[in-house]
Amino acid sequence: MSTATVRIPEKKRDVLKVIATLEKREMKGILSKLIDEYIDRHRETMDLVSRPDWVKTIEQGKTEVAKGVKGKPSMRWKIEVKPTAEKYYLRLGKQNRKRIKGALTALRNAEDPFSMKNVRPLTGKLQGDYRVRVGKWRILFSPEREKKTIHGYAILPRGDAY
Repeated sequence: MSTATVRIPEKKRDVLKVIATLEKREMKGILSKLIDEYIDRHRETMDLVSRPDWVKTIEQGKTEVAKGVKGKPSMRWKIEVKPTAEKYYLRLGKQNRKRIKGALTALRNAEDPFSMKNVRPLTGKLQGDYRVRVGKWRILFSPEREKKTIHGYAILPRGDAY
């Protein structure tokens, strides 16, 4: 394992020293654990943006959201599936389409779709967006809370990314 020098502001370093002393641990062990936790929290987003073809799909979908491209409307929450996501949806087998449609229906009918079990916020470049897990598939979406609209802009397989 290679090492790197990390510059930490003096005040934060002093706090870290106190914590290390109290916990009877080395500072590098604490920093290593913090870095691992940070990477784990951002792993899914990093995996999503690490594939050029997915980045293109994500960018197309986000552009469609920004331009206000109309998607297919839906109930409690309005669901708009952007053309980019619909293209991938139509390529799926009948069983996967049924499961994805079920997940979108559950989002539409939820009082608070963001607190659902399989919904997670994305980080980094995709901060502010969410994903819903449907088996090995991920549906990426941007919420428009004031209009109670969810813009589904990408449907991507998890298995290829991880």
